[in-house]
Amino acid sequence: MDKKRVFVFLAFTFGIGYAVQFGLLFGGLIAYQTPTVFHTLLLAAVMWIPALGALAASLICPDSAAPMPKIWPLPAGPALWLTGVVPLLFAVNYALSSIFGFVGPQWGLSTLLGQLSPASLDQIPPSVMSILPGVLIVFGIALSALLGATVVAAVALGSELGWRGYLLPRLGAGKNRIAVHVVMGLLWGLWLLPLVLWWFRLRNDYEGAVPTVLCGLGMAMALTAALNTIVLRTGHIGLAALALGLFVSQERLGLAFWPYLFPSAELPWAGAFSVFAIVLWLIAAAFPFVLIGRAARGVAAPETKKD
Repeated sequence: MDKKRVFVFLAFTFGIGYAVQFGLLFGGLIAYQTPTVFHTLLLAAVMWIPALGALAASLICPDSAAPMPKIWPLPAGPALWLTGVVPLLFAVNYALSSIFGFVGPQWGLSTLLGQLSPASLDQIPPSVMSILPGVLIVFGIALSALLGATVVAAVALGSELGWRGYLLPRLGAGKNRIAVHVVMGLLWGLWLLPLVLWWFRLRNDYEGAVPTVLCGLGMAMALTAALNTIVLRTGHIGLAALALGLFVSQERLGLAFWPYLFPSAELPWAGAFSVFAIVLWLIAAAFPFVLIGRAARGVAAPETKKD
């Protein structure tokens, strides 16, 4: 492990990251409900702080022995595979929660349609209304994937440049991958923790905070293992950003459709961070073919020098 560069990266990323997050949270500049474009851009900027941490560490401790992995262009095969498999993992996750009785699908999308005015609904012909939920489900999931693979992936690149582009190779991932996955997952989860806990503070109601935090950390470790595996197998940061963008768009930022299809989902047994989801992403990390298809044959893990 390259201790000096790891320390500099983490000190900058956590120091600046926490300062910016708490500053925006106390200033009311991060909106959890109905965010404006301004709020969304601010949150996107926060996600690029790990990239700034990588830049700062590179300037303070220059190092040419571990160059940044590839970013662009994306290899077509793995990129298309990821675009299909990430929504599929979500579908399997919710299907398992439904089979075991923890949540049920709302095929009629009454929660979503209930947000429309009665006058708007009255203008829809009965023949169209009968097929509207099905059309919205297909269109909504496809649109989420499209936005995740483009706009959200571009935002996620800032996170990936720091955590997997800079930190991963300097932790010696080629020697003890499981330990690296766990440590990086915990660090990533802790870095995002203020944004999670602030939601409960705003409501002045901490019921559900414990399962939310535990499942969040569990998913952070599982998703870290999957994203690390993508980079270690392909040597490509852009694919990890694509995967993270797809994940976020399937459940967050007001882009996702699954919360409308399963509005009663509650942790720990239903939702994007459920126990089922954590297990599925761990399986995907253990069997890279699930994530990137034939590209799983991939490249050797990077080695780093010690200072």
